[in-house]
Amino acid sequence: AGRSDFPVGSTKELFESLKRLRDLPGDYTVCPGHNKATTLDFERKNNRYMRAL
Repeated sequence: AGRSDFPVGSTKELFESLKRLRDLPGDYTVCPGHNKATTLDFERKNNRYMRAL
C-alpha cells in the first residue's frame, strides 16, 4: 500500500496491493509505517479502503 498522488503513484496498483492483503488470513499482523501494529481482521472491519474492496 502507499500513496497514489505522487508522480509515480498509481491508484490501480494501490488497490491491487490491498486486494492481495485482503486474501491473507485475518490474524496476520500489519506493521504500518505510521501508527501502531494492527491485524488484517481489524483493518477489514475499520479501514474504509479495505471495506471498499
